[in-house]
Amino acid sequence: MIDGACFAVMALVMCVGMSSFIQNRHMDNPPPFYSVLMQWNEKQERPQQSDASQDEKRQPAALPPRPALKQETRSWFFLSVFLLVLSIPTMSIADGFLRVCQTPPGSITTALWQRLPLSSSSLIYYFVAGFIVHLHIWTVELFYRVGATTVLWLLVLINHPTTNGLMGSVYRVTKRFLEQPPIFDRPWLAHSPYELWSKRWHQMFRGGFMKLAYQPVRSLFRSKKYAALGRFLAAMAVFLASGLMHEYVLVSMVGPSRLAYQQFYKSILGQQVLFFLLQGLSTILTFPGSSLATRFGSKIPGWLATPLTVLWVVVTAPLFVDPYLRIGLHLEASIPFYPTTFDPYLDIICPFGARPL
Repeated sequence: MIDGACFAVMALVMCVGMSSFIQNRHMDNPPPFYSVLMQWNEKQERPQQSDASQDEKRQPAALPPRPALKQETRSWFFLSVFLLVLSIPTMSIADGFLRVCQTPPGSITTALWQRLPLSSSSLIYYFVAGFIVHLHIWTVELFYRVGATTVLWLLVLINHPTTNGLMGSVYRVTKRFLEQPPIFDRPWLAHSPYELWSKRWHQMFRGGFMKLAYQPVRSLFRSKKYAALGRFLAAMAVFLASGLMHEYVLVSMVGPSRLAYQQFYKSILGQQVLFFLLQGLSTILTFPGSSLATRFGSKIPGWLATPLTVLWVVVTAPLFVDPYLRIGLHLEASIPFYPTTFDPYLDIICPFGARPL
């Protein structure tokens, strides 16, 4: 199941990367195709930027002086190790919640629509479970970061003429990776759905969605008369694309054959798209320039805006999380080699008690 999700994400990234590569085929000196996976999500250059400046930017960055290089790579390495150590108790407790706690009654065997309205305990469970599943995405980024910074620091310490070329390549790839927007930027501080989805959640994919969903739809409405409609449809296109992407990941995890012949799995389709379309509507309504935000946004204090945003996510989270629980992802979403020391003590935080042994 996990391998299906990984292959699905890889396929999506490669398809988006190929699309970006095709878009840039008119360039005089297109980048090598093997670098597509690192470039598909980069911000597009501004049209007014000169060709000379673009060519200059595409040139490989020179390595800093050795003392600065050694200090920079050492700080990258130790920060990565610190985050890795911090992730051990964090993910052990988080995964323990999924291993130990019972799921909401009927959540595995009954469709979400037949269990509405959900209890507050169910909403809390779905919210926490969804956040934990997304923490696994953060750990994938973390493991890549640890590996890249470790290899780079070792190459800097070795400092042998035969490895200098490799060190330069690893340095540039690692630096580009570390300069990418973070996957999560303290989403619990968001004051509105707009801030949550446009600035604090999954920013690593923002550039790709802008290039392949927002900008193509926006370009269809060049007239000022339909500018507002164009912005609305372009924004909704981004969330629709995100919903379809998650549906594809879900199908890959379940398998097309089971979806085709088992009604149980058919009932989970469509919830990802509905969830993201609702998030898209809330994002548009809370956009700082919208009439709703202009009328009510300034009247809501910051200490209240954040809880309201969290409440919106809690209420809509079951749409997103329920399909993954029904296919049993919570039983497999654990990091190998991380301890289970905390499991016997986690029943006190389970909304529905501990799962029977």
